Amino acid sequence: MEPVPLPAAGQTHPAAGGPAASAPPDQFVRYRIALAFTDADRFRMLEHLGSARAATITANFRPARTRARPGAGTDSGASTGTCSGAPAHAPALAPAPAPAPAPALYGHAEAQWLHAQLRAAVVGTQLVLAGPETDVLAARTDALAYGMVSAEILLLSRSDPARRVYCPHCRTITRTVLEPGSRLCCSGCHRGLEIFDHFSRHLAAYLGVAAGIEPVSQQEGPT
Repeated sequence: MEPVPLPAAGQTHPAAGGPAASAPPDQFVRYRIALAFTDADRFRMLEHLGSARAATITANFRPARTRARPGAGTDSGASTGTCSGAPAHAPALAPAPAPAPAPALYGHAEAQWLHAQLRAAVVGTQLVLAGPETDVLAARTDALAYGMVSAEILLLSRSDPARRVYCPHCRTITRTVLEPGSRLCCSGCHRGLEIFDHFSRHLAAYLGVAAGIEPVSQQEGPT
């Protein structure tokens, strides 16, 4: 499976479940909660919605001028490319050094704001997420956990070199710019992980498995 492709603005991301999970018709939308990660994303979101639909926005997150440093978001952190702290029983890998990804824009402040807004949401509310693909999918994962369904979420994502990699050994999610097939160091347990091209819609992350573990196709992983 290839890395998850980026949809055009307004289209449903494959992680949302395909055409059946497209945004509901406007006649069913009374209110909108808007979460844009930068001013540029907010401008693009308003341009996409148009003045009539933008007028239904009842909660609008204002991006912070100063972004948090890496590791301040909901992900554990970025891979450093070194596994010096790996447990003795972990396979010895030598991940190739890779540039650190940009800091996550979806952090604790954004997650807390989103949770508060969704707790107060009523029937007929649509969530609009605009920003880098990785952050948009992470926010969507939380929104589903908070009780929304895919049809109530509109994704306006833009290209993002960063990927989230899930470690099944310690359940940590690490941000990286490495492609599937590469190796990285888990930011949680410091194991050397191979990135599989299995993408979990539930976690909004690729699967990372220590060398020597059975292929992902032969094991039950998050979907």
